[in-house]
Amino acid sequence: KESPGTSLVEISRPEELTPASTRGAERTGDGQEDEDPVDDEEQRRQSLDRIRLRESRTQWPKVAALSVCCCGVLVLTILKGGSEFRPLGLRCGTWSYWGMT
Repeated sequence: KESPGTSLVEISRPEELTPASTRGAERTGDGQEDEDPVDDEEQRRQSLDRIRLRESRTQWPKVAALSVCCCGVLVLTILKGGSEFRPLGLRCGTWSYWGMT
């Protein structure tokens, strides 16, 4: 049940996203769960190690996409021109100018 002013999307800790039975919890003979903090810490450490390894390398497809976008914006800005220099002859306020913008 949500209280007024709360969002449907909330940021949670990773351990809150999985049921307790999959977070290093063990069932005892009487049906109760015992948390094993050692296993929980080990899972967190392994997860962080995987993230560090993935983020330690340059992700070239992302760099390439960003470079293409940056170059595209640069070229379009130059082609659009300014008050004196207008390679395409676009005048400010026309449909073609706003289409280019």
